[in-house]
Amino acid sequence: MSEIKKNSLLTSMDKFLDGKIIIEQHLDGGRSNIDTILLSAAVPVKKGYKILDVGVGNGTSSIALGSSFKDVTIVGIDNDPTNIELATRNVALNNLEEIIAIMNVDILKKKISFGAVGQRDLIFDSIFMNPPYFDKECVNRSKSHHQSITKYHDGSNLDKWINNSIKLLKFKGTITMINRVENLARTICLLSEHGSITILPLISNINGEARRFILSFRKGSKAKTRILSQLILHREGGIFSDMVEDILRGRARIDLTRSEYFYEI
Repeated sequence: MSEIKKNSLLTSMDKFLDGKIIIEQHLDGGRSNIDTILLSAAVPVKKGYKILDVGVGNGTSSIALGSSFKDVTIVGIDNDPTNIELATRNVALNNLEEIIAIMNVDILKKKISFGAVGQRDLIFDSIFMNPPYFDKECVNRSKSHHQSITKYHDGSNLDKWINNSIKLLKFKGTITMINRVENLARTICLLSEHGSITILPLISNINGEARRFILSFRKGSKAKTRILSQLILHREGGIFSDMVEDILRGRARIDLTRSEYFYEI
């Protein structure tokens, strides 16, 4: 890891997917982690798909997806100009400009426009997100600006992320998200009347309880809600489980339409 300084913000250069992609990211917060790659690995993809990354941050999830699927279009949006600049640099760094477009679009707005690419009514086959998961009124907030905008919300923001994303989604399209269990009930409430839901619990180790989840929503589907067998993140000693290690190294993905959701690529 090397450190560089741009716009008075210290960043590092880090490799993901077993070195397949390289990401410049801030040292003071908003850094990519295991959730970033797990989310990317669970996004449904087919040839020709238009995919939206809500809250693109430094672009890691979109770049991880685009590095494996060259016949899709990915739009990454964020409302933080610093994130937009960093994600744009990272897309270029990984030579994915023809696949990924980074745009300054705020998912919290009532009317969302993609006019910069000449399409104001753009809708997507697949949307994915990792919304901020702490209510800033209920916890002590980080002093880091980038940690703050990544992890803390204003109570109603989760509703706006989900409701506005549903409007941008094609019929039978999917939303994939990763978040904390304390936000699961609200998420189900927001999504359940619009389609079907599948939930993958994430537990830190065999003796732990689920603290996070990956959720897949299919718009317009009448299927019953499903809860899959939990994904164990770590083995004894804190090292990643074999399944997670394969996902983090880009050797496997997650298909939430199947009970046996783990598959090698």
